[in-house]
Amino acid sequence: MLMRIAIVATLSMLTTPVIGEGQSQAHTQPPPPPGEDYGTSVRSRMSQVMTIPLVIGMTTNAAIDALAITRLQIVPRDSITSSMAAGHVVDQRPRAGTPVGSVKAETLFVAKPQKPKRGANCWWCALVAEIIPELTKPPAAPPHDSSVGPPVTVPVQPPDEGGASPEMVPGTDLQKRTRVPDLYQSTPNMASAALERSRLNLTNLGTDYSDDVPRGRVFKQLPIAGTEVATSTYVGVWYSRGPHPPAPTFRVPPVIGLELAEAADSLTRSGFRAGQVTYLTRQGAEKRVVQQSPSEGESAHRNDAVDLTITTPPSKVTVPSVAEMTRERARGRLAEVGLGVGRYTLIVLVDRANGIVSQRPGAGATADSGSLVDLMENRPPEVRRVLVPDLSGKSVAASDSALRRDSLVLGDVLRPGINAVDRVMDQRPHPGETVFMHSPVTIALGVATGPPPDRMIRLPGVVNLTVDSARRTLSDSGFTRISIGGGAGRLTSASIVESQTPLAGTFVTPATAVSLVARAAPPLSPMPNFVRQRPQVARVAAELDSLRMIVVSEVRSLRLHAEIVRQYPEAGRPRRVDKTVDVLVEFPFVPPLAAA
Repeated sequence: MLMRIAIVATLSMLTTPVIGEGQSQAHTQPPPPPGEDYGTSVRSRMSQVMTIPLVIGMTTNAAIDALAITRLQIVPRDSITSSMAAGHVVDQRPRAGTPVGSVKAETLFVAKPQKPKRGANCWWCALVAEIIPELTKPPAAPPHDSSVGPPVTVPVQPPDEGGASPEMVPGTDLQKRTRVPDLYQSTPNMASAALERSRLNLTNLGTDYSDDVPRGRVFKQLPIAGTEVATSTYVGVWYSRGPHPPAPTFRVPPVIGLELAEAADSLTRSGFRAGQVTYLTRQGAEKRVVQQSPSEGESAHRNDAVDLTITTPPSKVTVPSVAEMTRERARGRLAEVGLGVGRYTLIVLVDRANGIVSQRPGAGATADSGSLVDLMENRPPEVRRVLVPDLSGKSVAASDSALRRDSLVLGDVLRPGINAVDRVMDQRPHPGETVFMHSPVTIALGVATGPPPDRMIRLPGVVNLTVDSARRTLSDSGFTRISIGGGAGRLTSASIVESQTPLAGTFVTPATAVSLVARAAPPLSPMPNFVRQRPQVARVAAELDSLRMIVVSEVRSLRLHAEIVRQYPEAGRPRRVDKTVDVLVEFPFVPPLAAA
């Protein structure tokens, strides 16, 4: 208060006309408007030039004291966050620097820790509290350009099946190819999941500012979305550090045609820095920049990275040996000498160790830098499915040969009659069914005379099904003698079958008794509580709990901020099959108080 009185008194003294030696009445201050005294006039002029001070990071009391000189109405608001200690100002509206005369009030957003609801399944609160500090950490400084070796752009082409190596065994297939998904604005978890579904790998190439993508999300990727690459290829992403700080923009200078050192020096003198450097091997290249991004003349902020592409002439290098190495080690070993990986051929050799078993060009050969080396990798046997052939009318020996050709084995041979002929009349599994490799196939031989054999049925598997589903499955297959037992727990139609006798896949007659052992059904996971939460927080919690939140109604009411007031299913009720939850959101009639 004393400071305010002193400032007003000083300004009043400045407005008082002072006449001294050599001064005239023409230099006195003009009189105030009619009906207004000098004090009011001075305060009006002071409010026009005074600006709102910066109070972000201060405690609430310190911020209110700093804003007292502005004589604005102070409106504190709680803001749930973990990026700043509780009781400190995390944001202010209007922003610092706004003239005081153009606003009526100042809103302060004060940090407040989030507390879990009592009795609610709030395990996700701890998870969110761990994720947010990781996202708010300052980004690691990108490595200096001198530590980045000359990467080689290697286009992976699908192998030519006609030129397969004679060492390949039957059943060998080549490396599959897939398309790179669009990772724009994806979080690290979303990007990792999308690449895993496409059988690709994720690598972080750094961070940079982006005005269009929020902090912690992908704003650039390489290869770009839609590119067809081989599976297990690494996809590099750049994460956003958030919008650029308020700073003037400058035009990017031209560096095409310069050498790397000259280009880096030109960018440094212009206020930029050299970013990702990509080397392309070309005949007759002069080691100069052939492409830059951003391009010449585009606007960019100070200290932004400018990616460069430089062509280098090929040099003769000796191909190293990568025998018995893993795919990643072989790629790294070839990259050390300036070579790339061409196509992969995957084979199955039971008597050989896993890893690279062959390469072309071979070890010790001389090749140009940037050349591609084709690799052949031994992989462990994989469980694959094959179609069951039709064995009708074949003899036992012919059936055995046909099954071996399709990676199947001959199972039981049923001879219902004494005078059975050596010809297949029935088989299980049926022709055209898909089974695992090396699965047994049971055959029944036809009879020349006598009554037909009893009909044999393959017993279906009902383990891990509910008792009701297991009973229905067995009844549909023709089995009527079903007994169900269990432990001390009470069995219901929702109980889970633990075992069955006879085992699944056994060929038996429909009159065979089937015994099932069941256990009580596990309790269903209840629906979490989203009521009284803000929609943004509730949506994040629903995603972490594998739920999809749908806003079915939005109404306005007398409240300070948007809040969920009702949900279906209600908290504690069983979840829906489609994993959705409908919510009703109420919004305030008037948005939070802002600048006038």
